[in-house]
Amino acid sequence: MADEKRRTFSTTIYPTISKKFKVACVTNNENMNEVLEKLMDMYVKGEITFRNE
Repeated sequence: MADEKRRTFSTTIYPTISKKFKVACVTNNENMNEVLEKLMDMYVKGEITFRNE
């Protein structure tokens, strides 16, 4: 993916979730974009799934 050009990804997120995510990333010294990319990649690969409750 190093040769790919990055592009903007935007979506709506509840403010409380967004704030908690930002705090968690700062606490863990992680870049938010990199965490989101990792989560998306893991989801695509089937490494994580979500239950609809």
